[in-house]
Amino acid sequence: MVRRNAGAARTRRPRRCEVCRWSVRRDREHIWNRRDVDGGIVCERRLSEHTDRAGRTLLQWAARLGWRHEARRSVRRGDRGPLPGKWSRRVGVRLQSRERDGDRHRVASPAAGRAHRDESRDRAPCRAEPQRGRHPIQRHARALGRPGSEDRRTVTTVLAVDVGGTKTAIARVDAQGRLSHHRTLPSARTLDETVTAIASTSGDVAAVGVIVPGIYTPDTGYAWCPNLWGTGEVPLREALLGALRTKVVIDSDRSGYVLGETWLGVARGLRHVVFVSIGTGIGVGILADGALLRGARGIAGAAGWFALDAEWKDVYRTTGCWEAEAAGPAVARAAGATDAQPVVTAARSGDGSACQILDRATRYTGMGVANLVSAFNPEMVVLGGGLIEGAGDVMLDRIRAEVTRWAQPIASAHCRIELSALGGRAGLFGAARLALDTCRGGAI
Repeated sequence: MVRRNAGAARTRRPRRCEVCRWSVRRDREHIWNRRDVDGGIVCERRLSEHTDRAGRTLLQWAARLGWRHEARRSVRRGDRGPLPGKWSRRVGVRLQSRERDGDRHRVASPAAGRAHRDESRDRAPCRAEPQRGRHPIQRHARALGRPGSEDRRTVTTVLAVDVGGTKTAIARVDAQGRLSHHRTLPSARTLDETVTAIASTSGDVAAVGVIVPGIYTPDTGYAWCPNLWGTGEVPLREALLGALRTKVVIDSDRSGYVLGETWLGVARGLRHVVFVSIGTGIGVGILADGALLRGARGIAGAAGWFALDAEWKDVYRTTGCWEAEAAGPAVARAAGATDAQPVVTAARSGDGSACQILDRATRYTGMGVANLVSAFNPEMVVLGGGLIEGAGDVMLDRIRAEVTRWAQPIASAHCRIELSALGGRAGLFGAARLALDTCRGGAI
């Protein structure tokens, strides 16, 4: 008798929504009071509100659990944000893990659900075993798999390659952005040597992402990199596919930089970003509404050719105006030095001539960034590259002032200008992001 009373007391304890913890006793109509596959209860009227906190992911889980909206359609995989109205769940729907072309199928009738429950209890249960320390919603995700989780289990590691004018960085990167086996090699001067260096470090990876300093044409698979492999185009994609025999994705280093910063850097999560790389040359990566802007021939972002001076100089013919006035070689040339680092060091110590040279380069850079802000209306402009890494703290405030002066006022007021958070590794993470998205069946 005592045991029966104790059990009755346990059943009378308040039951709560497994997501928002709202009590049944507080509002009985508020709770959808039918057990789910883990024996919990889920709040009916608040499911759409949960999507505000959990985002698209909870909608995807709801679709897998058989939830339906009052509009008499299942929650679609592409739905975003809360859906107004009433939610319900089909009676008797149970999930069955049945191998047929690698898909999960539902048993949709009550009788079939009961039969499957009795039949499969001793062999392959359709529900997850209780796991200590995990919320029931997390157990659903673990048992059924979050949408896209199959890709993450399969695509554990990719090879990222950042081919530069003087050095090539190679590393393995996983889906969480963890970097390993990082190597830096002198850049090869022939295509065969470059491909051999990449193939020797590829190992067992799901895909390879490569970014190059030049123009890559996706339609043909040819790359034009005059600082590396001569003035002609080379069949880069064909050579890599023949040596690696795995998925290969190639893009310009400009695209890699902006992808790296929006994935793991200072612009993380933003959809409208411009990355300005100022080093040996000047290049710009552009992300517009989450998509890379490449242009008709992969040349979009060649901002070193911006016309920022009305007076023509012969040096503009080979590099463009902005690059000829503000890139690292321009700073070194104005000071009669071999590179820009001594000029930056002298400017920090207060040398007047060095300050004037660096100030001139900063002024041109501010004008170029202002043009980008006016043309693309980004949420953020990220500054990186060799010259910025060495002198960014000295140049940043002046660049911001020039952008405010020259750019469209509303666009500049809503645009942040920041230094790169990833530095020289932005390209590696961008190449990894390209490879991971290719393995998942997407493209940026």
